[in-house]
Amino acid sequence: MLHIILFILKIIGIILVVLLGLTALALLAVLFVPIRYSCSAKYYDKMPEASFKVTWLLHFLTIKGSYEKESVREVKDDGIHGNESEASRFKVKIKLLNFSLYSSGAEKTDKKIRKKSGRNVFDEDKNDEISVNTDLEAPKSPDKVLESHIVKNAAVKDLQKADNQRKQEADNQIKQKADNQIKKVKKNKKRFWTKVREQFQKIIGFLKSFILKVKTFFINVKNKKEQLSDKLKKFSDKLTNPENRELVRFLWEQTKIFLNIIKPKKCRGYIHFGTDDPQTTGKAAMYAAVAYGFLGLDIKIHPDFENKIFEGDLFVKGHFRLFGIVVTALRVYTNELFKKIVLKK
Repeated sequence: MLHIILFILKIIGIILVVLLGLTALALLAVLFVPIRYSCSAKYYDKMPEASFKVTWLLHFLTIKGSYEKESVREVKDDGIHGNESEASRFKVKIKLLNFSLYSSGAEKTDKKIRKKSGRNVFDEDKNDEISVNTDLEAPKSPDKVLESHIVKNAAVKDLQKADNQRKQEADNQIKQKADNQIKKVKKNKKRFWTKVREQFQKIIGFLKSFILKVKTFFINVKNKKEQLSDKLKKFSDKLTNPENRELVRFLWEQTKIFLNIIKPKKCRGYIHFGTDDPQTTGKAAMYAAVAYGFLGLDIKIHPDFENKIFEGDLFVKGHFRLFGIVVTALRVYTNELFKKIVLKK
């Protein structure tokens, strides 16, 4: 019985050791295996395009993304192309080995077909049909002629009555509209003077509150003059405090170390730009050259002093290890001045 218990404990111990080893191996891989990245972007003819790729552990984990603008064209049922418009598309894809974990921004075709209802020119138009009456009228008797005249006279009288009624109704409507317009004008006049009175009261109230606030402000400034002077003195003491200066110097050094870790190993680019003002273009070119020289990037700058333009392309590629970033973060977190001034511990 004891032998079986010891055997089970031995198996459990081996499993725990293997799990701990795998965990340590995974942690070391995350810290020391470099993360490789590449990014490219271009902007020509007001059409931006960009793409990036991040890989880790021999493409064990891959993240890809792209952004571009594409033209969308309407196509009718008869095959005639319609208006063109621009649509932006952003895609991100995450793969683990060869299995897709996440994908967004499904691909779209360059032509967007929108069905529109159209008329068929071969359809018969019933309103354009011509009806031909081929019936011949037979001669009528005098009694029938007299009866038809009586009927026509009655119809004419009915039409005249209907016309008189319509004219009377139209006159009544015109009178009613005129009365309504007069009422509206009177109401608008009353509303106008009411609004003027309200706005005048609002202005008076605003001026009173503004004067009161100004008085209160000067009273508070006068009462808190000593407090303001104390705050200014404390602020100047912080600026001249050697500990604060030492912390700023330390944080600047760690920032340069961090930038050096993630700095791309390959970088090339081209920028063609210009503004309406040649002086502004010259200053921007000077500042850009100083910044790119400080960062150590290989970017060609082509200033245009005659035209207003902006176009160019950029490609960067590099790699970094998380170990250096983690060490830098721990170095900042464990700094005594950082704890004292920032974290206040």
